[in-house]
Amino acid sequence: MEPAAGPERSLRRLLDAAEDASPVASLATLPTGAAVLDCVYRAGGTRLVREARERRIVAVAGEAMLLHQGARAFTLWTGKPAPIAAMRGALGGAA
Repeated sequence: MEPAAGPERSLRRLLDAAEDASPVASLATLPTGAAVLDCVYRAGGTRLVREARERRIVAVAGEAMLLHQGARAFTLWTGKPAPIAAMRGALGGAA
C-alpha cells in the first residue's frame, strides 16, 4: 500500500525507481554465455530479470539469492540444516 502523501510517498517512489535501475546499459552488450543475477527481492522479478529472460539469458531473481543467503545464515547460527522448502514457501514459492 502506497502512502497517501508526504515524505513516505516520495521515498517509496524513489525506491521503486532505484529498484529497476540497472548497471547494464543494454543486455545486448553481455557476452555469450553470460548470466544475470539480481540482488533485488521483488515478486515477479525486476525489469532486468524479465528482459534477460525474454532474451533467453539465464537470470536469477533476488528471491533465490535471499533464500540461499538465509539458508546459509540459518545453518551457521543454529548448526542445523535450513528448512529450505519452508523458507521457499514463506517467499511465496518465488525462489
